[in-house]
Parts: sequence; structure tokens; C-alpha cells
Amino acid sequence: MNEEIIINEALELMQKAVAGDTEAFGLIYEAYFSQIYRYIYFRVQNVAVAEDITQAVFLKVFEKLPDYQDRQRPPLAYFFTVARNKVVDYWRKNKRVESLDAENDLSKITDTTDTAEEMVSRTIAGEEISRALEKISESEREVVILKFLNELSYPEIAKLLKKNEAAIRQLASRGLKNLREYFNR
Repeated sequence: MNEEIIINEALELMQKAVAGDTEAFGLIYEAYFSQIYRYIYFRVQNVAVAEDITQAVFLKVFEKLPDYQDRQRPPLAYFFTVARNKVVDYWRKNKRVESLDAENDLSKITDTTDTAEEMVSRTIAGEEISRALEKISESEREVVILKFLNELSYPEIAKLLKKNEAAIRQLASRGLKNLREYFNR
């Protein structure tokens, strides 16, 4: 489907939600939950914390619907902004002390698999990706997660992070280079 049509549909749903249509907000929730959760999970690397923060993001957006201003940006950018702020708040409170625990299982956030072997393979790959992401800078990690795990475009990421597109491309390039070095060690 055309990306512009999808954005227009999301804008329309958001306008309905602002007008009090809770069913429209439910559709937005269903459409954005996985992307927001995935973004948060790779920032906090803890399933329970990611679930809590994701719920907090949607609750905050729902509570702030009357204040929402349509700036002809995809509503997803607004959700990512709230998610980013919630993650920053989380790390401020927790001083980035937590580490990966046994419950952190990428298969819990990926689509369903056909076989146990595929699930194990994805889990191992997810753990390795999580370790690799910890080896790059915070800004590189954020751009890589948004670009390659959440499939946002460079212009969308630039708007979200309030940086110019060239800087975002450079962060992505540097992040990928550092990840390549990690995997080629």
C-alpha cells in the first residue's frame, strides 16, 4: 500500500481519536503497538520494563489527545517522541544499571514462528543483536533501531529526533560500521 495513503489514514484515525472516538484510538494502538514496543525493548532490553513503558506511552498519548496538534506528520512520530521521552525518564531513574536477564527473549516480540528451531534461532540472533547494540553509542543505537528495526525513513527519523537528515544518515552509517566490526571480530 502507498505510504502516503497509510499516513493519511493514520492522521484521520488520530483526528477521530482526538474527537473522542475510542475505537479509532484502539485501531491506532493495534497498528503502532509492535513498532513502539520493539523500539522500547531494544532501548531497555528487558521484556517486563518494555511492556510497562509501552503501556505508559499509549496511556500518556490517550490522556493528551485533547492537546494533540496535527502538524501533518505521521502520528507514529508523535508516539515515538513520547516513547523516547519515557525511555529517557526510565534510564534517568534507573541509571542504566540493569543488564540483560534470562527473560529477555527476542522471540517474545517477533512474529510467530513455524518451528521450534526457528524460534531458537531467532532468540539466539536477538540476544546477539542486543549485545551488539550495546557496543555502539546511544545516538547510533537509536537511529539504527528506528531505521532498521522499525523501518522508518531517514526524513521521519530526522523529524522525530529533531536533527538534519545528513546527521541521521551519518549516525546510521557509523552505527552499521561499528556493528559490522562487532560481528566480524
